[in-house]
Amino acid sequence: MTRHRILCVLSFLLWCCPTNCISASPQENIPDAGADFNLSEPEVEASASTRVRPATTTPANSPARQVPQTVSGNAAPIQSDSAKNPGANAEQTNELARPSAAYGTRPPSGSLQSTRHAEPMPFELREFDVPAEPFFSGPIPRTSAIIGDASLNDVCHVGSRIWAVGERGVICFSDNAGATWAARVTPMECSLQSVCFLTNTIGWVAGTRTRPDTGLQSSAVLLHTRDGGQTWTDLTSAAGPRTIGTSHLPASVLPGIRHIQYFGLDTAVAVTAPMHQRSGNGIFRSEDGGHTWSPIPVDQTGGPWIAGHFVSESDGIVVGHHQSYAAVVADQAVVINRPEPTLRAIRSVSLDTEAHGWIAGDGCFILTTEDAGVTWKQPAGQIPPEITQALDLHTVAHSASTILLGGNPGACLLHSSNNGQDWKLVTVPMTGCLKRLHFISATDVIGVGSLGQIVRSADSGHTWASVRSTGFRAGLVNVITDADKAAWQLLSHVAAEQGVRSAVIQLSQPLSLEGNALMDGVPMSEQSTTAVTRLGANAAESHWMFPRTKPEHHRSSEQLVAEWNRQTDGRLRKLLPLRIARDIRNWRPSVVVIEPVSDEDAVAALMREVIPQAVSLAANDEDDRWLSQLGLSPWRVNRVVCRVPQNQSATITFRNDDLLPSLGTTSGLLHDATLKLFERPIDALPSLETAAGYELVFDASEAPSVASLFDQLNHVMKSDARRPYDFRSRDQVEILKSILQSAHVESTALTGHMQSAQTEDALIAQLYGIGANLPAALALRQLQDLADINLQQNNAEGYLAVQQEIVRRYPDSEEAQAAAEMLFLFYSSAEARLYRLGASHRKTSGPPSTTAAIPSIPGVAQSSLSSPSAVQPKIQAAATSPFSSDATNAMDALHQRWDAHAMTALRILSKSNNGNGSRNPLVLLRTAANYRLQETNGEQSTALSEVSQRDDQYGLFARCEMQVTYMPAAPLLPLINLPKRSEPPFLDGVLTDSIWEDAEEILLIPFVRDSLDPLTGTRRKSLARGEDISSLTMLAWDDEFLYLGARLQRAPEKLQPVELAMHRSYDSKHENRDRLELEIDTDRDFGTSFQLTIDESGQTSDRCWMLDQWNPKWYVALDADNAAWRIEAAIPLKELCAAGAKPGDLWNIRLRRIIPGVLQHELQTGTNPVSTDGTGMVRFIRPRRTTASSRR
Repeated sequence: MTRHRILCVLSFLLWCCPTNCISASPQENIPDAGADFNLSEPEVEASASTRVRPATTTPANSPARQVPQTVSGNAAPIQSDSAKNPGANAEQTNELARPSAAYGTRPPSGSLQSTRHAEPMPFELREFDVPAEPFFSGPIPRTSAIIGDASLNDVCHVGSRIWAVGERGVICFSDNAGATWAARVTPMECSLQSVCFLTNTIGWVAGTRTRPDTGLQSSAVLLHTRDGGQTWTDLTSAAGPRTIGTSHLPASVLPGIRHIQYFGLDTAVAVTAPMHQRSGNGIFRSEDGGHTWSPIPVDQTGGPWIAGHFVSESDGIVVGHHQSYAAVVADQAVVINRPEPTLRAIRSVSLDTEAHGWIAGDGCFILTTEDAGVTWKQPAGQIPPEITQALDLHTVAHSASTILLGGNPGACLLHSSNNGQDWKLVTVPMTGCLKRLHFISATDVIGVGSLGQIVRSADSGHTWASVRSTGFRAGLVNVITDADKAAWQLLSHVAAEQGVRSAVIQLSQPLSLEGNALMDGVPMSEQSTTAVTRLGANAAESHWMFPRTKPEHHRSSEQLVAEWNRQTDGRLRKLLPLRIARDIRNWRPSVVVIEPVSDEDAVAALMREVIPQAVSLAANDEDDRWLSQLGLSPWRVNRVVCRVPQNQSATITFRNDDLLPSLGTTSGLLHDATLKLFERPIDALPSLETAAGYELVFDASEAPSVASLFDQLNHVMKSDARRPYDFRSRDQVEILKSILQSAHVESTALTGHMQSAQTEDALIAQLYGIGANLPAALALRQLQDLADINLQQNNAEGYLAVQQEIVRRYPDSEEAQAAAEMLFLFYSSAEARLYRLGASHRKTSGPPSTTAAIPSIPGVAQSSLSSPSAVQPKIQAAATSPFSSDATNAMDALHQRWDAHAMTALRILSKSNNGNGSRNPLVLLRTAANYRLQETNGEQSTALSEVSQRDDQYGLFARCEMQVTYMPAAPLLPLINLPKRSEPPFLDGVLTDSIWEDAEEILLIPFVRDSLDPLTGTRRKSLARGEDISSLTMLAWDDEFLYLGARLQRAPEKLQPVELAMHRSYDSKHENRDRLELEIDTDRDFGTSFQLTIDESGQTSDRCWMLDQWNPKWYVALDADNAAWRIEAAIPLKELCAAGAKPGDLWNIRLRRIIPGVLQHELQTGTNPVSTDGTGMVRFIRPRRTTASSRR
């Protein structure tokens, strides 16, 4: 970069945000949070064998205890608190930040007091956000236009004053009974779900937000005003430890609030998202104005809850997902209807002081009660089935005998004037979804919903008029399969940059009929709403009618169509296009975008098939008049485009490095920030996809191709579909382009370096200079891209070095916390250490030979290993053989270095979350494993105790670990005792060897939540099909090998045998084939493991945690017929643990059989309330005194 260009860049940054200049240079003003990291490793000489010790890093933040020594004998130096940036926990907003070394942090509008129960400093609402700094990666600034079309979720009134709240922290208010409205936004980015006012001055608003220190679980928003909304205080911002170990919880630890009601200044009730640390509690009561909360116990599994209505602090009704509802009576919630295996949700409840109430939900679900929720019945009036299949109810309100029900589509509502004896459809001037109905008086009603629309009725809901955001529609509808795999570059360009009002519709969602989703399976649309609104889009809706109920259902078109036909009584071909046509008429888009057709997405393939029929139904009123009766007028789509598969050329392309000039950032930065909102497995490999391409499917003007998404559509993209946006001057844009060009040149050079194996070490040494002259967001993005490339190439050392640099340079960012978590897990893991030692040897010794001699396996003829029935993987030299068994000084130094690095990462994590440390359950379980390996049982119990309070599989793992020392007769996880054997099997896949005759049979079965009936004590009949299909496995071991045997009966859907592989290679793609998965966790941290997979064709794959180039030497024989296929495998113990295995060792394993689109069988006890995905324990024990072979 020339000196003139650098001066221009600096001048631009100072001109744009003079008080927000963040130094990206690593040499200036950077807290040395990673000072203890050392990028160089001591060299270790190669020798015959090695002994890899498990990680023994000890947490540094345990109360009332000195920092323990590592097994290496040296405690890492304690880092000074002064290294931490004082703005680390500041709430992220779009307000310009003061000078800070922390990437992406901005201070709140007022500093917060730390005294207990003291009111925090009040703040005022904003008219709009100030412009964001150049190249920001957070939510786009909330302009007055975005505030005007943000969806509204709730409304309440006191006298003639009305308040409504919604997405993006929008608060609307009216002083004239809803005739006119004004709007403001909260300083923090959030989704407001509920509002409650006791007087015209005293009130509360509540909702959800995502905080970096809480992971992906939603965090509560609870704001209080005493002056009618002029100023507000945040009740969740009280300083101090965010402990959850008492019966009274601070508001700061509550999950996202769905409903709030106050019954005075002190007493309140809140309905929240499930709190995993509190056994899934979602109903809370406060007696001190909302500062602390106590869970209201539930008599049995219910929820997750969506809404509630209370007539007092101890009497009310809550409703939720999976058609679950409960009555709150005194100090307990009594579940009336337990969660059912459906995506249908009950979304609203209305209850009066006379004990009359109504609940409503998807698919026109309606029930009424006359005894405050103890008993329920359907209303007398019947609704035509054609209406129920197209109308999903989101809100219900009643006054005396008048009942109003509305939802999706918002263009109509159900009205009854005689307490549900008769119903009629009433047209409402609303696009999208009607979210809430509220009676102001016996005759006056207010409704709020999508696109910021507010409607009002003065005749008890018979007629309606729009009073806010009148006539708005969506210019674009994006139909997706899975939100966490969507291409958000599209909305970055269309909604964020161009201001096109947009809606995202998820056609199908996973639903585990085995029960795993019945508590934790909150629809993806709730995360999608946060994602799309932060990008400037307006709504995210999901269909309940088409669930994916089988594992990997998206891979099998045939199985998906068969299942959906079964669920819809054979009407799939009618209902699917009808529901899509409903959405088109409802949102009235000019352009519809669909997902690419591929073998990995059967949903998209079906969507591509039915989209022409859906577009025709939407445009032609004669095809289906029921849509018109729902108030939906015919609508003609101008264009349909389809995303193309990755790396395929396209006419329309949105790239990550595209500049969005009006926003002053890039499409990729917004795309990456959006993906962070969706939970992904920590070991998931990053996607290196850098663009999203689209091709034309349909154009109303019959154009053969188009140059852009809205090419030649300016005549239809008016103000009803597009909000105004500001332009930057040409000079400003040129400076932004210059900065981006510099970043692009540097990224291209880095990519070129990574393609050469000889530059690996040099690149690590040059990390300090990467992105040094770029804005912080672009520099951080470069480092993350570099880390992703290293991980894709299995360069663990380069990956770890980049993560260290992220922590060092941006210590207070979300990315630094994620990097520190990964560093802690990586440096602590026994499996990762074994892999790294092998990788280090391969690097110094050259590439392994694929023609190395096959080690002798007793009982296996050398010729048999090359036969089709006993085909073996290509041979690679053993990964763990170059070092002597006695640890050298260099080996000790290496382990000490890794111990120190892990401790440094944990110390950094301990300062997050207001000093309470990481809440990631994998980090906590790893911490407990380190304590166990160091034999500090008290600290281990403390660490496990925190995780054990969770209601998910991590809580179950922690409780099981707490049992290990005394191991009850019925442990929480399956326990398999493996006696040592002296006679190896002959690997032919027949399973007739004596070693299998005495082996314990391990039956894999479908998981069913609460599979034991509490009344009879017997196992319930499975909700899932597949119990009659046998999946039998066995394990054995000797001095050299761990053996796996299996007999897997074919499913009726997969009776045709596949051709057996004649040649086998590492890391095969198993695609749609039946497969058996074995994971081995030698240090019992429940996170990192060795993963081995065999499919019905004999193909194999293997990986060490995130590293898919772990290629162990293991041996597989497979035999098959029309009824079943059988496996015999031998895995060298030295490939799993350098010391092998000995009697008394206890390892974790995970055994699963998956037939995509058909079934998942797993190792389980049959009594657990949550699925563990087949996790169990294997104990290696001494040989039995008598075996079957000896008796012969």
